[in-house]
Amino acid sequence: MTGLSSARQQMFLACRYALRLLLAESAEQLEKWRLSSYSGHAPRVEHGHECDTQEQEPMLSLSHSNGMLVCVKAPVAVGVDIEVQRPSRFRDALAIAEFACSQTERAWLAELTPDAQQRGILQLWCLKEAYFKCIGSGINFSHISEMSWSPVSGDCTVAEGTVTIAYARLWKGVNSEGHNVYLALCTQDHPLPALSPHIYEECLGLAWQEIAEWQLWISDYSVLHKAAD
Repeated sequence: MTGLSSARQQMFLACRYALRLLLAESAEQLEKWRLSSYSGHAPRVEHGHECDTQEQEPMLSLSHSNGMLVCVKAPVAVGVDIEVQRPSRFRDALAIAEFACSQTERAWLAELTPDAQQRGILQLWCLKEAYFKCIGSGINFSHISEMSWSPVSGDCTVAEGTVTIAYARLWKGVNSEGHNVYLALCTQDHPLPALSPHIYEECLGLAWQEIAEWQLWISDYSVLHKAAD
């Protein structure tokens, strides 16, 4: 952790502790789990750990924002992202959308009121981050606008000739300061089942409300290979 500020060191340790607690399911089993990671990638369960009850090592993902932390384990590749909307931080949603969103996403944002655009761009960003974490890469700004998130049901529809490449669920909560919090969970192969985030005692005041089930689609399948480069 050389070179990290004190706050970043604390968050690093908190993330590792949260993941190990999630894996162990009790504080007494923490020492049986060891994590390793490469720069820019999510931690992984080390080979040779003492817990031999798992048929395969679970896949992990984590995210943190403004003092909030979320982590997930799954039998398949998964990505999670959490974003806190601070009213004091105004985003030029349409300007961000010009480089980060597809034409379909930009058209959806343009129809919203300015306040709704603030919420909309953060929801889309949360979903996009979760996807790139799911495929194990950093955000690819060269191809991020070639992929489009849309609700599975609602006004947004997937155009003919496109390919669905990922699925996600998106939740919204309000923290103790009254700020909106968005949480996205993404996987590639199958739609996620109905589920609810587990809230630890420190965050009991935060109640999650699911916004929608989403799907990510592209019109050019070759983008998949380029995005992973």
